[in-house]
Amino acid sequence: MDYTKREISAVRFYQGSGVFGESDPFYLMDSAYQTLNLLMMPGRDGERVRVGVERQNPKSLCITRWEKTLEVMTDLFTVLCKYAWEQREKGAALPNPLARGDRGVNFQLMVQGGGTIAFTSTSHGEALIDFVRGKQEPHLLHITLGEGVPYLDYDGFFGAANGFAEEREVLLPPMVPMCCSEIEELYHPGLGMVRHCHLTLKGFAPDCTVEEEDKLIGILNTHAETAAEGLNDLVKRRLEADILAQPEHPYWIWKAAFRQLVLQQMKRIHSSYC
Repeated sequence: MDYTKREISAVRFYQGSGVFGESDPFYLMDSAYQTLNLLMMPGRDGERVRVGVERQNPKSLCITRWEKTLEVMTDLFTVLCKYAWEQREKGAALPNPLARGDRGVNFQLMVQGGGTIAFTSTSHGEALIDFVRGKQEPHLLHITLGEGVPYLDYDGFFGAANGFAEEREVLLPPMVPMCCSEIEELYHPGLGMVRHCHLTLKGFAPDCTVEEEDKLIGILNTHAETAAEGLNDLVKRRLEADILAQPEHPYWIWKAAFRQLVLQQMKRIHSSYC
């Protein structure tokens, strides 16, 4: 399977492994995955926990240059579709079992939405405990991957060029349906009492009504500047930021339209590989 230079750049950009041969300063953004995933989270809990409490610093450049952000996210999703299709054609086994350490708010959003809500990093075997420490209400997810899920095994994709091989990472997309078979609270030597959640993820099903893309693009262009200002204020003032108490703020309107547009384009891309 051939991958374009732009698609490979999208993978490296999300992974944080450095994008080579790109002059666009957009690719210099650090921890880009944090912003990309925040913009895919419905509601306000993601901003409250990730930015307000955990003090992440999402970048408003992803809003003011939303066309580039959309391009990166759809290119990344295209790679997941291509890679999974290629592995299926080879008769390769799915990369089970997988595990992930997550925040309580993320898991609750997954339960409410019935599946993954953003690009979701998992690991072969055991979850990376260092990534869980310091997160609100840590959960350990034990995942069995079923048929029909777009995914990317970084080791399989990059081979020896994978700069984060020790993480054994497998990336999953948003909107993968989830079935939770068991939740148990157990003691973990590195984390204390933690909820262990046993999940099966299967297929890809963006549950979204189709809206006119011209309308969505109009919303994104109209509110981009004010939405970026709102995100900058959130990073500056954290839990004191006005937008957390203002559900009508243009940032939330902008984010909902962006998420809708991303999902619609992912659905269209997926239809070429299913």
